Amino acid sequence: MDRGLYQPDDTICYWGLVKPREQENTLPERITVSITKWEGWQDSITLKSEQVTLDSFTFSGRIQLPNLVPGYYTMVVASQGETIVQQGFEVQRYEKPAYRLKAEPDRKAVLAGKTMKFTVSAVCFEDTPVPNVLLNYSLDQAGQITTDSKGQAELTFTPKYSRQFYSVSHRYLYLHTSMPECGEISGGTPVIVLNNDMEIETKGEIVSDTGEVEIQLKKLSVDKVNRGEKEAWEKDAFVSGPAAHRSVRVSVLRREWDKINDGEYYDFINKRVEQRFRYEERRVPVTEGQVTTDNNGKAVFKFGADPKASYFVELKSYDYKGDEVVREMYLSGNSFFRDEEYPWYYLSGDKAGAYDTAKYAPGERVKLR
Repeated sequence: MDRGLYQPDDTICYWGLVKPREQENTLPERITVSITKWEGWQDSITLKSEQVTLDSFTFSGRIQLPNLVPGYYTMVVASQGETIVQQGFEVQRYEKPAYRLKAEPDRKAVLAGKTMKFTVSAVCFEDTPVPNVLLNYSLDQAGQITTDSKGQAELTFTPKYSRQFYSVSHRYLYLHTSMPECGEISGGTPVIVLNNDMEIETKGEIVSDTGEVEIQLKKLSVDKVNRGEKEAWEKDAFVSGPAAHRSVRVSVLRREWDKINDGEYYDFINKRVEQRFRYEERRVPVTEGQVTTDNNGKAVFKFGADPKASYFVELKSYDYKGDEVVREMYLSGNSFFRDEEYPWYYLSGDKAGAYDTAKYAPGERVKLR
């Protein structure tokens, strides 16, 4: 589908791909494309349907909506009564906005404490500028700007440092008109903020009676993303190298639960009044210390641990800007978060190994042992 919102009598343009999962399966010559609406919880009614011929696994077409009542509908692609794929869309009566708002940042990502600029434009759909438009914006804080004779305005943004467990945060510049218009007029752009120029990565385990935490400190920079060498979602997009010879403060806290009486309730099965309890987490300090990373930005911290207990390990350092970098990890000698008073079971099929997930084809028989 070309979008997710339509007028009641719009035309939907669609395109798709149909290909058999197994080579021996035959491909149908034609498929059915339908517009449906759910009635109740399980039943759906077909409002319009058409047959489409496949062309080298692909199909495309246009379907005219039959002046639908505003609401939520589904386009269903099926073959011989079996649904292949379906996608929902909304139908509403709306007015096309008189103009549109755009915001273009001067960079893709910014480091906390640094300033970035946005060029905001109000233009008609044929690219005619709209001057003297008062716009509301929100990005960490709210404000107003007015477009000039060219329909443009400038906006600066300097994100502040905030103490958090993740170095990269995603914000959004939201713009909307302050005066009533014909249809909602809004726009904006995403903003990537690097809270610290250093991050802490950890992994650890409890072996016998010793907890071991491996620490890796990395330098961070927005340069690769802003130059277009990396996308923000790619692995190590912001990493510029190891953070060597940096001190890390480590605190270990044992996780415990306090059983607190929370009143009474009536057990209808056993016909008696029972006590109700709730459990509150409590963190008990175990030990703390300090380590310094080597030339590769790595360090190891060890502590005495109960293999049946669970621990939180809090790490704190300071980046190259002098801002605090924090990280917290959970460490447990048990493989699962579970109450040891209850037995656990799992289903193992004839195709599953010691740590494998069994895989079966539809209709295949499963042998249990």
